[in-house]
Amino acid sequence: MINSLALLLAGLLVNFSLFADEPVWHYTLINDTAIQLNNSDVQKFRNVLLPELDWDLNDSLRLRAEARLLWDPEFEDWKKESEFRELALDWEGDETSIRAGLQQVVWGQASGFLSSFDVFHPQDRREWVLPAFEFMRRPLWMAQLQQPVGEWTLEALWSPEEKVNRSAEVGTSYYLSAPPLPTGFSIINAEDDRDRQRFGLRLSTSYDSWDLAFIYLSVPQNKAVFSYEILSESQLKRTARYKRYNVTGLSFSRAMNTAVLRGELSYYLDREIQTRGVPGVGQSDQSNFVLGIDMTVLTDLDMTFEVGRYHLVDYKGSFIEPENTTRVLFQIRKPFQYETLVPRLAIVSDLEQGNMLIRPALQWNVTDQFSMTAGLDIINGDGKPFSQFGETDRFYLSLEYRQ
Repeated sequence: MINSLALLLAGLLVNFSLFADEPVWHYTLINDTAIQLNNSDVQKFRNVLLPELDWDLNDSLRLRAEARLLWDPEFEDWKKESEFRELALDWEGDETSIRAGLQQVVWGQASGFLSSFDVFHPQDRREWVLPAFEFMRRPLWMAQLQQPVGEWTLEALWSPEEKVNRSAEVGTSYYLSAPPLPTGFSIINAEDDRDRQRFGLRLSTSYDSWDLAFIYLSVPQNKAVFSYEILSESQLKRTARYKRYNVTGLSFSRAMNTAVLRGELSYYLDREIQTRGVPGVGQSDQSNFVLGIDMTVLTDLDMTFEVGRYHLVDYKGSFIEPENTTRVLFQIRKPFQYETLVPRLAIVSDLEQGNMLIRPALQWNVTDQFSMTAGLDIINGDGKPFSQFGETDRFYLSLEYRQ
C-alpha cells in the first residue's frame, strides 16, 4: 500500500512537471547540544538539516515535501538518520480540497502535553517529552478530505499505516521500564497483535464567537499493552497488543479581548489498560476534560495556563494506570528589544504523581534568519515516570538558521 502511494505521487509529478512553476526551496539548519548538570557529560550534539519544497504544479495542485537528516554522535539512541517528514499533494477545487501523502494532522485545542485528541499519530519517545511535539510525532501516509457542508466544514482522514510509538532502548537515559512480569514463569514473545487502519472525522463551525468542532477518531493504541497466555506450568506467551479504540468529543475556543479560551471534552470507548498478573489486559472507558486560556497582558506579556483531568470510568485495582490523572501546564513569554531577546518559562506537572518538568529559556533572535536559545530541562518528582530518569537535569543550547 505505501509503495503504491509513493509510485502514484511519482507518476503525478512526471505528468505535471512540464507545466509547473519553478519549485521554491527552503532549508533549516539546527544544532541542539545538551549537557547533564550532575556530571557535565554531553548528552546530545544533534545536527539536523530540514530541506523543504513547495511546488505549484498548476493552479489547483501543489506538492509539499520536507525531509529530516539527523546526525548525533552523543545521544545513545540517535546516530545517523534520514527520513521524509512530509511528501504530499494538495488539490484545491472550488469547494473541496484533498491532501494525499505523508503528513501530520493534529486536531483539538489543547497542547501536546495535555491534548486528548492528539492520538492519531504515534510518537518517537526516545527522548521522552523533551523535544517539540512536531519533532516527536511520526508522520503517516494518509488521505485528507475537506468539504463545506452548509455552515459547517467536514474533514475526513484515513491512514493504512501500522506505525507505533518508538521507545528508548534498555539502558539509555530515557528508557521507561516495562510493566512488571508475572513471577514464576519464563516468557516466550509472540508476534505483535496490531490493528492497522486509522480513521477520523471532524465537523467544525463558528457560532456566536465560538469555534466548535465535533471529532470522531478510530485509532489503534500507539503504546503496547502486553497480554499473557499460560502455555504450561512454567511458560507464558507474551503478546504486544496495539488494539483499536474509539474517541468522540468536542473541542472549542473563543477569543475574548486579549485572551483566548479553549478546551476539549472527549470520551474513549473500550481502551485497553495494562494490568498486573495474568492475563495482563483489561478494558475501560475514559473521560477527558481539558481547559486552557491564552492571555496577553501589559501589551506583550504572553501567558498560557492549561489543566487536564483524565478519569478511567471502569477502574479496577489491578490496573497499572491510576484511576485519575490531573496535569497542568503554565507558560510565560516576554519579548524585549523589539523581539530580539525573548525569555520564557514552561512548567508541566502531574498533580497526583507529584511530578514536575521545569523549562526556563532565553531566545536571542540574532537576525531574521538566525536564532540562539539557551535553557534548562529540570525534572523533579518521585512518582513515575519522572523517578525513573534519575539525575538527567540538563543545560541545552540550540542554534537555528533558516533560509
